[in-house]
Amino acid sequence: MQIGGKEYKVGQRIRIINAKSVLHYRYGMTGDCNEDMTGITGTITAESTYDRCARANLKVDKQYAEHYHNGMTRLFCDDEIEAVEMMILPIKGKWFNMILSGDKQEEYREIKPYYTTRFKKIFEMYPNSNIPTGLDKQLIGFRNGYGSSRPQFTALCSLDVKAGKEEWGAEPGKEYYTLHIHEIRERSGC
Repeated sequence: MQIGGKEYKVGQRIRIINAKSVLHYRYGMTGDCNEDMTGITGTITAESTYDRCARANLKVDKQYAEHYHNGMTRLFCDDEIEAVEMMILPIKGKWFNMILSGDKQEEYREIKPYYTTRFKKIFEMYPNSNIPTGLDKQLIGFRNGYGSSRPQFTALCSLDVKAGKEEWGAEPGKEYYTLHIHEIRERSGC
């Protein structure tokens, strides 16, 4: 299905980066709320066939559910929706558990085109460079291994470039894209 000019699928997790007008379910009623949904994350459950302007039904993540009846909202007005697929990074069990316990506050990714492209889509970077400003925080999903059924959590992170700590898996003196983990927001299977 097309949302804001991009193709998305049922079951895909997204983060709304701009949606000025949505239909939402509250107290069993549906209405145009013109509510700012910036930063809201959720999973597309179905393509909306309600009317020609509604695009998709979105099951919002737990931390937003109290604002929506049954934790559901309808993305509305295609020309006003901008969304990105939520970044989910696989990590080894040792690091996964250390982050959950609070013993590790950073996660590292090599500085290479694959990660540069992915991070530039969601974090602010200085013009004409691949260096993050470090001024914004975004939700990132971390999964213990590969496969959607594996344990995972969502964390609020900022991005920087710096040398990593050896005790957290970095090579001595090597610079990495460094995700600073500020807050764990949601857990699934852990």
